[in-house]
Amino acid sequence: MTPSRRRGFSSNHERSRCRFTRVLDPLQVIAVSADLIVEAREASGIVALGFATFYATGNSPAVPELRVCSRLRMSIGAATDLRTMLDSILKGAMAPKGEAH
Repeated sequence: MTPSRRRGFSSNHERSRCRFTRVLDPLQVIAVSADLIVEAREASGIVALGFATFYATGNSPAVPELRVCSRLRMSIGAATDLRTMLDSILKGAMAPKGEAH
């Protein structure tokens, strides 16, 4: 196994050489809504992200809590792919300054 395989894909070129027959979701992982990023760090080639969502309690709805809803750990290669994908999505979703969307 090459080092880049252990840490994830080092480039889109390397990813294109790998073929996946299918993507499985046997546990039917649920989608969650995240409102804030509460953790963002890198250590030993692993990027750690943590997300939280607002939660209004019945006792004090005016002062919502933040509850961690998801934690992600990924290789730098996967984080780079995520950044590229988000950049593409956001460019399409946000109109340039001065233009209506």
